[in-house]
Parts: sequence; structure tokens; C-alpha cells
Amino acid sequence: KGTNLQGKAFELGAKSVNTSVEVVISYTGDFNDIAKGKEAALALISTGVDVIYHLLDNAAPAVLQTAQEKGIYAVGNTTDQLDVAPKAVLTSAVQDVGGAIAYVANLVKNNQVKGEKYILGIENPEITKLGRLNDVLPEEVKQKIEETQQEMLAGKLQFKDCSEGSQEKVCIK
Repeated sequence: KGTNLQGKAFELGAKSVNTSVEVVISYTGDFNDIAKGKEAALALISTGVDVIYHLLDNAAPAVLQTAQEKGIYAVGNTTDQLDVAPKAVLTSAVQDVGGAIAYVANLVKNNQVKGEKYILGIENPEITKLGRLNDVLPEEVKQKIEETQQEMLAGKLQFKDCSEGSQEKVCIK
């Protein structure tokens, strides 16, 4: 469920830049199977994808290195993965899962937790942020990334849960 929402959020961001972008989602069924990760990356690349955004654990380096070997771009996840494949990784969606758990645990400790969904975004940069930006990105793209982050922090760009048929999605408010 959470990975599906991240994929939908990635699609929303891509379509905000180019409405004709097609996002293809592929599941390996195993966050740690290196062979499956590489196989999935090769299959996606063979269909002509330009960028791969993974949601993997131990299989992540294989996907990123395969993207680099095949000359396409990638977006890292969980940690700043630019060094794993420096010619491929444009940036990373850095998430401190332990920090998120500690954040909610602290709410519980202080009797402040409510029966609601907690989404910890870039307003909590110690938990969620972008990794380093690859130097291959043009300056105007880097500026657009910064402007978009500032719009989000100022509350000018907000998101909400929505659905399309039976699929959960993320939409712009």
C-alpha cells in the first residue's frame, strides 16, 4: 500500500513536468532479491523507460548500477544513493524510517498521538528530504526543485489522499 502511494506520488510529479509521461510500475515481490531487482530493471529498460525509481532494500544497488550500465537515469530511495551509481542517480528520496518511528513514539510518550494517518514530509527534513542533486541536472531544473520544495513548505502546494476506482492515489489539493 505505501509503496503504491509512493509510485503514484512519483507519477504525479513526473506528470507535473510533462503530462504525456507514462509511468510503468513493476513489482519484484521481494525487496532484497538482487537477481529479481536486476531482472526487473533490465525488463523495464528493454521497454524504453528513461528513469527508474525503485522502492527496494538490498536489491537497490543492482537496480541503480544496471541503470548506469545501460545509460539511463534513476532515483534512489531511503538513503542518498548518488554514490552507488553516480552517472545514473539524479537524486534520492531520503527517508529515515527509524526517525519516523521515534517521532511517533515521542507523540505517544507525550500523550499527543491521535487516531489519524501521520505523513512526515519535507517539513521534517531530519526524517524526509531529497538527497544530493546530480551535477548532470541543468541549473533550471535544480531551481525548479527548490521552488517546488518552498511551495510545499509554504503550504501553496498540498496533497491529499484520493482514489481512482479501487486504487489509492495521491492528488494535489
